[in-house]
Amino acid sequence: MNEFIEYMKIHLISLMQDLEQLENQMEQLDMNSKDYRELDFEFNHVSGQITGVRHLIAIAEEYVF
Repeated sequence: MNEFIEYMKIHLISLMQDLEQLENQMEQLDMNSKDYRELDFEFNHVSGQITGVRHLIAIAEEYVF
């Protein structure tokens, strides 16, 4: 179980890096552009994944520690 928790933590870092990259790309675009809207959708999707992974880590840590 500890290995799985460590994997989730690494995955969380990766997702957070992805989110930062999306944010940087969005800052360079007009908020009314199609590209911005597509990146905004992806930004929200990745944000949701981060929330989910954080929740799973918290639950898993309750069982291990």
